[in-house]
Amino acid sequence: MSLLDTIYAGVGGSNDPYAGDTYRLVDNNDLVAVLQTPTLWGTQPNSTAYYTGPAPAGQNLVDAIGTLIRSASSVVDIATLAPFPDGQFLAAIKSALLDRARNNVPLLVRVHAGFHPAALETYSGASAVANLLAALTDDLPANAPLTVAVSGALFSLVKKSWNHGKVVAVDGREVIFGGHNLWAADYLGYAPVHDLSLQVRGTAAEAAHVFCDHLWDFVGKWYSSINPATRVWSQVWQQGQVTSGVPRKRPSSVAPGATGTLRAMPVARMGYGVVPPVPSGTDQVSNLAKVEAFKAATTSIRLSQQDLAFSIRGAVSDWLTFADEVDEQVIAALGGALDRGVDVFVVLSGRHAKSGGGNPYANLGGAATRQLLVEWFRAVDQMTGPRLAAMLSHLHMRELHTVAGNFDPWKQGLDERVQANHAKCYIIDDQVAYVGSDNLYKCELAEFGMLIEDPAALQQLLTSYWGPLWNNAHPVVAS
Repeated sequence: MSLLDTIYAGVGGSNDPYAGDTYRLVDNNDLVAVLQTPTLWGTQPNSTAYYTGPAPAGQNLVDAIGTLIRSASSVVDIATLAPFPDGQFLAAIKSALLDRARNNVPLLVRVHAGFHPAALETYSGASAVANLLAALTDDLPANAPLTVAVSGALFSLVKKSWNHGKVVAVDGREVIFGGHNLWAADYLGYAPVHDLSLQVRGTAAEAAHVFCDHLWDFVGKWYSSINPATRVWSQVWQQGQVTSGVPRKRPSSVAPGATGTLRAMPVARMGYGVVPPVPSGTDQVSNLAKVEAFKAATTSIRLSQQDLAFSIRGAVSDWLTFADEVDEQVIAALGGALDRGVDVFVVLSGRHAKSGGGNPYANLGGAATRQLLVEWFRAVDQMTGPRLAAMLSHLHMRELHTVAGNFDPWKQGLDERVQANHAKCYIIDDQVAYVGSDNLYKCELAEFGMLIEDPAALQQLLTSYWGPLWNNAHPVVAS
């Protein structure tokens, strides 16, 4: 049994009610691309050429999205976190849809964003949906055979639940997924956020559409309620007309030819109230997968993350307390791995990291996070003395930097921004890797990602991504 088989069996295998839905195990896929941005390893943080030059760092992601949508013949699904795509990302999507219209391709296009409370304090959900739909369709001929639908939803204010998954999927055959939001100011300009997505071709892509089906089913269900505008907003463009509501159901996908060697295990977390919960927890199977993966590790766990805990108070306090949001099962599984002698390598954002667009991407940084883990192992796992010291000898933590030995923040005149890591990646024993939208701290968000297993794909990820990430990062000094 391979490592991926072990993880698949650990979350429920093929007999669970959500097998084939929120998770599945599929063979014969291809890794098309490792899409990391901004890929500025070796770039001094006071440089300006990376965003004032002819092509901004991160253009590879923009081009990949546009090219993928141009290849669509039946359906395009885009899921993201609010705000909606803008700048070069929006332009690439618009251009691709116009290409499909000019080629008379009958296409269903669905764009969904998770609306978090902070976003809805800034703008109205109804206006955001209407504005994006207008932007996507203002160049389309009225008789274009496209149906374009845009929606946004807040699943639950009390539970703090909305979509956080990032997906661009076409025709059930190919998908881009990972950590990237489609925000130009954060990824394509000054102080770009470091992030990671994958592009995969094969039957695994169908799982991304199923994830989006659930998001749209929630929107449709709420639209049939007595007060839809309190939670969801949705509009549809068809034949030059805009209506309120949801589009037709997604057409069935035609399975692509099976050619590749990549095994993939797509895993979703559906958030609060989107699908019926089950005792096994597989309605939120991404939670289970990371724990099973850490439990199965025998030699190494490599983590590229924004944070290992979510803390509002971390913005003004040096250290976390146990009132902050950690995933107890994840921390316990990491502690168990360290206790077994597994080396755990972690790269996080620096404390108070912020993008050029002004969005925060960490509060804690490496030192506070390491202190949290130490205190957790002492207080919760009752680890002390030589046993704790042995565990901590296997914990290797660093903070993101683009140049080894230069720990300066991004600089533009007098402005400075601590470098931000937004990736959500874990690599187990250099055999299985997860890339997606799911952080390692506790949340109630909808998420999508995949665990992949293939020697060539893992080698590509380790060489092109993990190697420069780790080698340029700044070691965290133990307190």
